[in-house]
Amino acid sequence: MRPSRPAVMELLAMLDVPPEVVSHSERVAGVAMDMARRAMGRDLEVDLWLVETGSLLHDIGRSRTHSIRHGVEGGSILRDTPVCWEIFNEEDVESLARVCERHIGGGIPADQAGEAGLPPGNYVPRTLEEKIITHADNLVWNGVLTFEEGLEAFARKFGRESPIFRRIAALGHEVEGLVGEQVEEDNGT
Repeated sequence: MRPSRPAVMELLAMLDVPPEVVSHSERVAGVAMDMARRAMGRDLEVDLWLVETGSLLHDIGRSRTHSIRHGVEGGSILRDTPVCWEIFNEEDVESLARVCERHIGGGIPADQAGEAGLPPGNYVPRTLEEKIITHADNLVWNGVLTFEEGLEAFARKFGRESPIFRRIAALGHEVEGLVGEQVEEDNGT
């Protein structure tokens, strides 16, 4: 049996994930679950447990660093921490570790990993669950942004011509096309 949300929240506390990161992750989980349910309403298969749990754990690497390496660190935490093997099965540990590693921006392809300061590897989200979590994370700033607001924020941050912006936009368009129209979200802090 897969662990419940309270067990995952307890894990976040055991791993000393900062409260503001936990709050962000809870909000990402809410947005991602909305997207996942909309995808299911369009007859797409989505592992809801993985979307919720992956959203809650996607930033656990921020317990070690707030750099771009936090994704890789999160994957390491899940793979190397004995308590994770006590509560998750092997397949789920690996799926959750990949969520952590692949959620940065719109993903980081293998040919750009080194220049980003990451170990060799392809850090681009591949599964629908990974893509949903990554896109949801890109919409949660101080509040929940619409896709258009998120694109504008990333355009200001990186510039519309940057490869980072293009990957974020492409992923967002893909996910939005799969899950359908965004419902009205809470834009409060």
